[in-house]
Amino acid sequence: MSLKFTTLLIATIYLTLPNLLSAQCPTSTLSVYNITGDSATISWPTVSGVSGFEYAVLPATASAPASGTPESSGATIKIGGLSIGTAYNAWLRSDCGGGVYTPWASLSFSTTCGTPGTINISNVHADAATVNWTSVSPTAQYEYVIDTVATSPAGAGTSVNTNSVTVTGLLQGKTYYAFVRTKCSSAFSNWSAGQSFISAWPTQISTVTTNKIQAYPNPVINTLSITGLTSGAMISIYNTVGVLMSHYNVSTSPAQIDMSSFPSGIYILLCQDKNNSIAIRLLKK
Repeated sequence: MSLKFTTLLIATIYLTLPNLLSAQCPTSTLSVYNITGDSATISWPTVSGVSGFEYAVLPATASAPASGTPESSGATIKIGGLSIGTAYNAWLRSDCGGGVYTPWASLSFSTTCGTPGTINISNVHADAATVNWTSVSPTAQYEYVIDTVATSPAGAGTSVNTNSVTVTGLLQGKTYYAFVRTKCSSAFSNWSAGQSFISAWPTQISTVTTNKIQAYPNPVINTLSITGLTSGAMISIYNTVGVLMSHYNVSTSPAQIDMSSFPSGIYILLCQDKNNSIAIRLLKK
């Protein structure tokens, strides 16, 4: 009888130990917020009855950690150096003392895969231009496309590890559109809104007229009139670095453009119809 009693007593203590541990050494509540493309903030409050905590942040494909980074109490910690557009698990457990820990608690989250910011065009030449855009994160990778079509690309672009590139092989006096997207771990962001620019024209640009097309007055203060264009012709106004400022479709002749709101400076007026094409250097006062 004595041996049987001892066996039952030991079994009872073993079965109730997890409940006793949970009551005396509780797990805190883990939160994840301020999630960006390469960082996230984790936090948890202090709870009584624990010696400290251990935490870890690992890719979602990884198993629960064998150990973590120790913290003596509740904390708020920014985790940096994460990969954009990637799934992670944040892990937390309580240190009960004496080498005893609660089971790991986890919380899933994913870093963002943001679309690149504003595209800027500079150093425009007849056959080359510099394209840069607002970075999503210091470690981000991108794809870019330079096209003569204004709609977003349907296929892949050229991969780069920087947010600035110099594109070459352009044709002079031609309108181009720059598109950029972020390359994430297993997907891509949306293409950014295309930024138009025109490659440089030859140094000698007509100042007023060519054959049938005339633009006046030049210099202009308020209204610019353009004659010699057929219905359906296109008029584009670019600044001196090749950025499209305004675009018009001609329905009547003479075409009239209100330039009163344009800042003073030099512009390139591009006029195109089925019979003629001309670039006019325009002075706005």
